Amino acid sequence: LMQSLRNEWALQPGRPFQQSTWDSAKNGVLATLRRNGYLGATWSGTAAQVNADDNSVRLFVVADSGPLYRIGSLRTAGLERYDEGAVLPMARELIGKPATEQVLRDVQDRLLNLGLFESVVIDVDAAAADPGAAPALLALRELTLQQATVGIGYADSTGAQVTLEHTH
Repeated sequence: LMQSLRNEWALQPGRPFQQSTWDSAKNGVLATLRRNGYLGATWSGTAAQVNADDNSVRLFVVADSGPLYRIGSLRTAGLERYDEGAVLPMARELIGKPATEQVLRDVQDRLLNLGLFESVVIDVDAAAADPGAAPALLALRELTLQQATVGIGYADSTGAQVTLEHTH
């Protein structure tokens, strides 16, 4: 992770210093740390000392990653027609794993691929007393039981077209 942060750092030696790049570089570091499970990452200190006489800038950055967050427990919200027992087995694999963006996205994608949900959001409590066992909320929005789609169009080869689709 440290090597990745160094490689991503936008202000490499010899390149021009710009305030927007400086801000972007700092935001990028925190975003990368948080994406990798360090949900409480903050800056302990940052400074840019500009020396106009020799056209140089000395940068000082100290990030405090804080602890690595791991999923400790899951609760669901938004289920109306489906039983929690049908959904949680797929999400339970999160328990004990680091709260990284990739781990959360994998479970979200698998739940969406069931074809039962319009949206799936996994929210890890970044203010948890124990980051090693942070509770997470699995917020689900079920697809409607019945859907109707109407379409009107025109094609050169077939002329006017009308489509009606109903899914139950």
